[in-house]
Amino acid sequence: MRLRAHHLLCILGFRGLGYDEKFIKEMKRIIQKIKENSDLKIKLIEECDNICAVCPFNIDGLCENEAVGGEERVGERDKQVAGRLDLKAGDILTAKEVMDLLKKKIKPDDLSVICKDCPWLKMEYCAEGLKKIDDFLGGKR
Repeated sequence: MRLRAHHLLCILGFRGLGYDEKFIKEMKRIIQKIKENSDLKIKLIEECDNICAVCPFNIDGLCENEAVGGEERVGERDKQVAGRLDLKAGDILTAKEVMDLLKKKIKPDDLSVICKDCPWLKMEYCAEGLKKIDDFLGGKR
């Protein structure tokens, strides 16, 4: 699976809100696939990923969602998350390794910096997801 670094946080906080039905269905499928397979290989990338592929704000492979800051700000979030995890684009890890790194290196309070202008931040879904990260892989840790 190919994912942008900031989407590692988004999958933890996803609640099925704010997007069209096609996107919500695909996001749920991706999250379920990760949850069911702790050995799933995840490759970090800096461009349109498996999640972006069905996003209504994906215009020609770029994020055009102004509410989240568009491609430039999304790219900054990717760099911040990857940097905190000591990873870079092209790195490949298992879902378990990703969750272990997130648990170890990113705390809910860090989101106020990483995601400072994301409209989802104030709802605290991602912070809740980080707090419950041990449950994400269904005990397959």
